[in-house]
Amino acid sequence: MAIGTASFWIIAWAVTFTLPYLFTNAQLGAKVGYVYAGGNIIAFVFVWLVIGETRGRTLEEIDEMFARRLPSRLWKSYPKRSAVESPKENLNAPNKAQ
Repeated sequence: MAIGTASFWIIAWAVTFTLPYLFTNAQLGAKVGYVYAGGNIIAFVFVWLVIGETRGRTLEEIDEMFARRLPSRLWKSYPKRSAVESPKENLNAPNKAQ
C-alpha cells in the first residue's frame, strides 16, 4: 500500500511538473496526451506481467508462493488450499449440543 501511495504522489508530481513545458515550450498542445498514454501503456504492461493475483488468497498462501519463488504470472492457476473456518463463523453456527 505504501509503495502504491508513494508511486501515485511521484507520478502526480511528474505530470504536474512536465505538463506546462510539454504543452507550451515543446509545442505539443493536445498531443501531450500521447506522451502520457505511452506511460500508461508501460504501467499496464508492468502490472500485467509483474503483479500477481492475490484475490481470494490467504496470507499464508501468498507467503508460500513467494517461498517457492513461483512467477507471478502463475499465481492465478496455483491451487488454493481448503478454507479454514474463522472464529467469527463459529459464533454464528448453530450449537450442535442443543
